[in-house]
Amino acid sequence: VRTGRLTVNPMTAVRAPRSMPSKRKSSVNLTVDQARQLYLVARQHPDVTAATVILLGLKFGLRHGEILGLRISDIDFDTGLFTINQAVTQSYRRAGPDAWVAGTVIGTPKTRASHRTLQLQDTDIAVILRALDHRNQLRSDAGDDWVEHDLLLPSAKGTPMNQSNSLKRAKKI
Repeated sequence: VRTGRLTVNPMTAVRAPRSMPSKRKSSVNLTVDQARQLYLVARQHPDVTAATVILLGLKFGLRHGEILGLRISDIDFDTGLFTINQAVTQSYRRAGPDAWVAGTVIGTPKTRASHRTLQLQDTDIAVILRALDHRNQLRSDAGDDWVEHDLLLPSAKGTPMNQSNSLKRAKKI
């Protein structure tokens, strides 16, 4: 219209789409008392993987993918320091005209500031040692099917754990 090629803008007859309410539940912030209660329950919960996700998330504010991407080699038990250097994410690729396949991928954390070093306390080391014992049991059970990725919280075969599976387990707690 501005250059004179059209006399009327055809987009003026188009209605803008209405805003639809999200089908996803919004996140819920816990009160301090609720966070303490969840921490106490998770410390004793038999699902070690889900409990560790909750405990490290509450204590350090780590993203879910950062917790699942934590490697044993990132933890220095002598100094009590651990570093966040990688994260597990979901990747989607097209498998056909109307089909998608999800995959679990190890990559870098979300931002440059996400690469960080954190200090562990004795209670945190106990949580990590419990997760390490569980990991070693998974490795023993998997035998020759084990694929080593050095992850603290792997799947039953040593591969990166699917985030949605881990989240469902943590929500049960």
